[in-house]
Amino acid sequence: MRIFARVTTCNSSPTAEASAGDKRRHTDKGEREKPDESSNLERAAKFCCYVLANKIVFSKALRLRFPEMDELTIKKSVKTGAALKKTLDAYFVHAMDAS
Repeated sequence: MRIFARVTTCNSSPTAEASAGDKRRHTDKGEREKPDESSNLERAAKFCCYVLANKIVFSKALRLRFPEMDELTIKKSVKTGAALKKTLDAYFVHAMDAS
């Protein structure tokens, strides 16, 4: 049984608003106003942080259940966001395989 399921990756594009739901503000006249692009990007960024934090916490919990799993370590040579994403994605694949 696979405990660690693959989670959809986050896009930092404005279209990521669909995953966070359609939150609209109401004006005084009862009309609905679309949120601006910056608030959509902020919601998408918060959602991505939430998903990442959950994956990290869950992988730590998995290590208690599956001690043979490697510990999550980030090398000092990781200097960019893309390199960090590659490192984390490889670790999460390892977590799926181990569970």
